Amino acid sequence: MRKNRTVFLAVILAVSAFLAAACGTETKKEVQDFINEEGTPDFEALQKANPEAYAWITITDTNISFPVLQSASDTAYYLSHDLYGEEDDNGCIYTELYNHTDFNDPNTVIYGRNTDAMFGRLHQFADRDFFDEHRQIQIYLPDRTLTYQI
Repeated sequence: MRKNRTVFLAVILAVSAFLAAACGTETKKEVQDFINEEGTPDFEALQKANPEAYAWITITDTNISFPVLQSASDTAYYLSHDLYGEEDDNGCIYTELYNHTDFNDPNTVIYGRNTDAMFGRLHQFADRDFFDEHRQIQIYLPDRTLTYQI
């Protein structure tokens, strides 16, 4: 009787584990998984992941390519949280609460941590040759692309 109960419990645990895995939440996408086949951001998928993601910044021919977010209530929120709202020392790329999300302000400061995973990559621009070869920044919005020359 005891052996049957042990086998029965083992079967129940195995079935429960299988169902939990099968019915669990969707796996989180990596940031670069939001880039579609045309090489532009998939805003529909991005905003499903986080409605506060409203733009994408890319510097041509570099590994700088990130969503831009703006918290509705706390300017510094994305300094320490990832795209999914989980605490992350790298944070996200973000703008201030007072900036419009259409980039029509006279000035929009885009913030990001000085880490290798984020804007620390900008240190590449200290090399003059690198700077001269990578002078364009694209800001993708759902309805248009803005190109800036640096």
